[in-house]
Amino acid sequence: MSLRRPPPAPPTPPPPGVLASPDWPTDPQPAPTRRRRMLDSAALRLLLLDLLSQQQRHGYELIRAIESLTRGVYAPSPGVVYPSLTQLVQDGLLKELDTGDQRRPFAVTAKGKATLRRSADEVTAIMQRLHALAEVRERVEAAPVRRAMQGLKSALFDRLSDGAARDTVLAIAEIIDHATRQIERLP
Repeated sequence: MSLRRPPPAPPTPPPPGVLASPDWPTDPQPAPTRRRRMLDSAALRLLLLDLLSQQQRHGYELIRAIESLTRGVYAPSPGVVYPSLTQLVQDGLLKELDTGDQRRPFAVTAKGKATLRRSADEVTAIMQRLHALAEVRERVEAAPVRRAMQGLKSALFDRLSDGAARDTVLAIAEIIDHATRQIERLP
């Protein structure tokens, strides 16, 4: 009898233009300790173009829009967003608007709109990826469970630290056993 585990199934590859990441929901591998970028530079530029085609925004608003799309899972850093915006302006895909405000919004040019039309499938794949990350987060959001476990731990420590009576210890064990059975019956 072998105690070896079978090798894990190969992960499903991400859409074109999207780097593999520990957050890709179909990847059965454990997350590496060093976090990789969520999107490669080309995918980030397409995402920025798409968001700006919907509404003129400045850099900070773009970061918040991406964070909102993923429900907080991913917010690109200003260190990747602003250089990408600069590159898009230099490539003639965006123009910076002078509104007299310190924060200057960006708008998509005709050349940028043409690029978006040619890259529609890639943009769709990127958006699907970001929405999938948000859905995974919703499915695995365990903050209420962690809070309840911490509360249970504190209550147990308080009740048992002073040498509780045998009846108290048995009553606590029965309560935990009952909760375990209820959790196991959940759909």
